[in-house]
Amino acid sequence: MKIFFLNLIKHGLYTFISVLLVFSAIVIKEIWSEEGVYYPLTQKQEVIYGHDELKPYFIIQNSQIESEIEVLTISGAIENISDVYWSRLSVETKYFVDDIFMGQCFPGKSFTQFKPSTSRKFVIECPNLSPKLLPNGFSYKVYLDSGTRVIPDQ
Repeated sequence: MKIFFLNLIKHGLYTFISVLLVFSAIVIKEIWSEEGVYYPLTQKQEVIYGHDELKPYFIIQNSQIESEIEVLTISGAIENISDVYWSRLSVETKYFVDDIFMGQCFPGKSFTQFKPSTSRKFVIECPNLSPKLLPNGFSYKVYLDSGTRVIPDQ
């Protein structure tokens, strides 16, 4: 009976260690992946920037309306032209008719991490609008609403 319990404890310990190793491997894979949350710096300080403060750091490229889709969908890319890491970068779209603000597409797109000198694609849907039924004078503006600059520990 004593051998049975020792084997039970031994196998239970092996199972626990195996599960722990698999879980650790998954976490490490996510942390080191392109979309993960690790960058080779320590986050000492974060500074939140508003819309106007973000303009010198980013370029919005190739924004366009995807006309083949039933829901108004705007796609494009954002390029980080700085040498700064960013987190919680929020991309929003407002739409206008004859330069009069009519609404905003919800939800916008948010990037959790954005490396320096990289470009990321975005797609934003406006669920209440159809590209086939847009009025004359329709326009839209893609803009960066807010972002957090990550300042490394020196």
